[in-house]
Amino acid sequence: MITFLVRQQHLRLLVVQARDEEHLEEILRETGAVDETISWSRYDGPLMVHLDLPVDLAFGKNSKLRDVDVAAGLPNLVEHVALVGHVRADDPIQRECADALLAALCPNAGSVLTSAYRRAAETSDWGEVSLDAKHLRDALREDLRSDGQIRVDPRRYPPGVERLYLYWCETADHDEDWFIVAPTPAEACRYHVMAEGYADGDAWAEYVALVPADAPDRKTGWPSDALLLACGAVIDRNVTPRVVRFGRRTYAEGMLESVTRSLDDDGFDALGQGRPNGTPSPATS
Repeated sequence: MITFLVRQQHLRLLVVQARDEEHLEEILRETGAVDETISWSRYDGPLMVHLDLPVDLAFGKNSKLRDVDVAAGLPNLVEHVALVGHVRADDPIQRECADALLAALCPNAGSVLTSAYRRAAETSDWGEVSLDAKHLRDALREDLRSDGQIRVDPRRYPPGVERLYLYWCETADHDEDWFIVAPTPAEACRYHVMAEGYADGDAWAEYVALVPADAPDRKTGWPSDALLLACGAVIDRNVTPRVVRFGRRTYAEGMLESVTRSLDDDGFDALGQGRPNGTPSPATS
């Protein structure tokens, strides 16, 4: 992406990221800014972007940050995806900049927001962007804890223990969708594309839960059933395609893994070696 400085009427200046000048003109047209644009030039120097997330912070009697309340600011927080960087949330190309800024500002909460818009895009129903307020609030709390704005309870997370999170990783084909344990959404995406053979940028990750410091099998990568349970999961089905619930949200494993295991079992079955992966035989399914 190239950064452009766009000069407009009345001494206004825009900073716009685009692939090239043709893409820049497309962005300016779709945001209604092209009519006021006088000129633009490519910018290769340093850049500082200042953003304020519309969130109310609650303080205790000792003036220390006690908690974060996004209930009142939730509508503004949802709209932040559309407003940040002068982009439209219903345009995947223009939304690239907003995704990047949100990832830098609040990676966990940003992953929840952008995933909600991505699900809306898949159904083409932009009037119904569904967000769970508690899920978003929990993700934002973790961002504030990682920044030191909310104190981490040393009884739950001893000093020096890396904070790991459970993320739900998806790709456009949904063939290999599953959970990944990682310190950030970006790290979860990197692990997913490397492990499953995708290209960089093919995967996206959404915050699900904090991994407890004493969770079993606590490490980066695919989680065990024991770790999922420690994070608060309800496992409805533990054979491929696996199905797991967190609260009111249900997650289903990508179907390619299920198909592969079934084909492997078919081969073992034909040799009289049973079905070691535990998939049902075609005769009984």
